Amino acid sequence: MLARRISALSAPARRVVQIASVIGRDIDYALWEAVAAAEGISAAQLPLLAGELERAGIVVLGDAGYRFAHDILRSAVYNRIAGRRRRYWHQLVLTIWQRQQPAAAALLHHAARAGDRAAIAAFGLAAGAHALTAHSYRTARDAYTQALAALASDAVAARYTATLGLVQALEVLGEREAQAAAITQLVQLAQQLGDDRRTAEAAIHHATLRWSTGAFAAAAVIAQAGLQAAERIADLRLQGQLHEIAGRCARDLGDYDAAEQAFRTARSQYAALRDQRGVAWIDGMLGLVAQRRGDFQQAAEYQRRALAAYRSAGDPYHELRAATGLALAQWMLGNYLAAQAEFQHILAHARQVGDGRILESTLANLGALADILGDYQAAIELKGESLARSRAAGNQMGIAVNLCNLGITATKLGDYRQALRAFGEALSLDRATGRRQGEAYALHARGQALLAADQAAAACADLELARTIRAELGERDLLLSTEADLALALLERDRRAAQTLISHALARLQPADRADLREQVHAAAYRVLHACGDLVGAENHLDRAYEAMVSFLAPLPPQVHALPVAGRSIAPARANSPGRAGRDPDCASGAGRCAVGPPARADDFVEVRWIVATPADAALPSPAERRRHVLKRLLDEAAAQGAAPTDADLAAVLNVSRRTIIRDMAALGASGISRRTRRRMSQ
Repeated sequence: MLARRISALSAPARRVVQIASVIGRDIDYALWEAVAAAEGISAAQLPLLAGELERAGIVVLGDAGYRFAHDILRSAVYNRIAGRRRRYWHQLVLTIWQRQQPAAAALLHHAARAGDRAAIAAFGLAAGAHALTAHSYRTARDAYTQALAALASDAVAARYTATLGLVQALEVLGEREAQAAAITQLVQLAQQLGDDRRTAEAAIHHATLRWSTGAFAAAAVIAQAGLQAAERIADLRLQGQLHEIAGRCARDLGDYDAAEQAFRTARSQYAALRDQRGVAWIDGMLGLVAQRRGDFQQAAEYQRRALAAYRSAGDPYHELRAATGLALAQWMLGNYLAAQAEFQHILAHARQVGDGRILESTLANLGALADILGDYQAAIELKGESLARSRAAGNQMGIAVNLCNLGITATKLGDYRQALRAFGEALSLDRATGRRQGEAYALHARGQALLAADQAAAACADLELARTIRAELGERDLLLSTEADLALALLERDRRAAQTLISHALARLQPADRADLREQVHAAAYRVLHACGDLVGAENHLDRAYEAMVSFLAPLPPQVHALPVAGRSIAPARANSPGRAGRDPDCASGAGRCAVGPPARADDFVEVRWIVATPADAALPSPAERRRHVLKRLLDEAAAQGAAPTDADLAAVLNVSRRTIIRDMAALGASGISRRTRRRMSQ
């Protein structure tokens, strides 16, 4: 049908519509007229021929001039033109149009179709530079790739410019394999050119790549060599960039004093240049150092300043990074919902602009927040997508972080084998790259999994190592968390050491610390002091742990409050400490609501009083034996009050996973002890 419509045109109309198809779907009339004139069709004839095309339904007249009625029509016309004729017309369009100075990308298109290598190189460089400025990174990547394919091998300076632009585009797109290859070429070209400016520029990108894959020490060496070149030419901008990379390396190796000094040097250099974007970037870096040191208010203030500067400058690339820093600071301050909302906004924006690195980290952060809020399925999906991106990009640091994050979810779900496998792989990666912060994270997480799996001795070994590293790094809040878990791991073999350690942690715990951290430390203190016979002190810490839990849950949605094991250190409100009045001083009791029979409705729940701990419990040698002894008592007490708790109710009270309760119930049954939970009413 299309062929018949085109064949029905007059010969001059067929010729001008072919020229129009070379120009594009939207037809620049002045250009159409100029090319047609070169083919012997006068300016007076063209309107008549355009009218013929319009009547045939091939072109339409809009506000901006003529255009093809559909791109399928344009393609059908274009594909019927002989190859040599197409190339000739593209060259003619290029020759005529470049006098009018249209967008370089449009000229690049015609240069490529004409096969004009010199024009492809020139317009590829121009189009790439324009696309980078406009944050159109895929367009920049494609333009620089075309330029490099057209440039002669001895055009070293031009090839360096194109490769530098390609590296910058690939950095944002997160295409690590292609970026690594381009950086290798960039370094070689800089060496061929032999000048300090290009040596320093290449060092910036080479060091950044090594840093992004977790090779912090190697990155620091590359940055130092580049800094020497930048100092020889007294270029403050290059010096600032290299000091900033050195600061990042020092920060991630745990040397916060060196990191802060490097960042402040970089900030002063940007300030001397009156480069507000550079100053904003360094403010973000200083915010991350403050965060590592536990000063989250200061961290948030730095990130707010950086974010405001980028928004004012209309810089979406750096705005996403400042927004990420602010969301992390909100998280560390315990503002989980605000952090989650900010990360979701960042995720949508990163997908829109194709920022691969921010996509990867934001998915990981949203997954970790889903964990905290008890949405484990979402956590697994988000963390899994982030891990897949890390593996595809060859980002060793990202792989290790994501493995740890997935292992934490597996631990909460009671899948200890999977968790330990993930932590082991992450630990190997962190040790290989020298990332001590990551090593401490993996050790602590593995220690938690081992503790939950009743392997206290192995847990102690990992937690001791994590504690040592975090003390050296100065990570106060993370250190307190590690010490709380280590105190619990020590209970079985050295109660005095456990009591000393938890006292040390309590002395450094601050009222302004995150609610979940306060809950964790006070809950650990409750268990340690109770095991050591200090029942009054234990009760005090149980109350304080409950108060911290209430503070944590207060701003969260009602559905989070109802989660049985939403990351809580003590049971939610269904099993809280109601106060000491009228209670056996040697026992700790709790209150709960249990359903009396299936199917459960709101009015099927009754209040139940449980004895959750007694001195006799602490005398039992193994954590599993002690837990099953308490479990049997809780079931007996619930039955005496006419109720049947669910596995989730019991898991919440005992601070274990539902899977652990199911396993314990099976063990009780195997030993001849027959008890029922609501899950087993029909068994």
